[in-house]
Amino acid sequence: MSIIGEIKDSVLEAYKFASYLKKIRLSREEKELLIAAYPQGEILHIPLNEGNFIRVGNKNFPDDKTSDPADFEKYFEALKRLEQRGYVRHETGILYKLTASGFKKAKKLARKKQR
Repeated sequence: MSIIGEIKDSVLEAYKFASYLKKIRLSREEKELLIAAYPQGEILHIPLNEGNFIRVGNKNFPDDKTSDPADFEKYFEALKRLEQRGYVRHETGILYKLTASGFKKAKKLARKKQR
């Protein structure tokens, strides 16, 4: 098989895997991040000496009431799962952005939450 054929196969497998992940139920933390990111579509992962956090709009994850690193890890893992599912794309440095399917899912979740 040629290198092009191998690349095509790899891309197809990655697409199938992302499609499979989209079918798996989202965690509470994944839902919170998506809803908070809608409609602006930006998520920031901010590493600091005194602890990491994720900022979406004017909201921090975890909230400012906790300094437990385990709480941050829940949200960081959720961000990485959203990226694997194809809902979020790492742009550069600290910036992540919703993809088209991420906007669609976030909008659906935000509407559900309003009911």
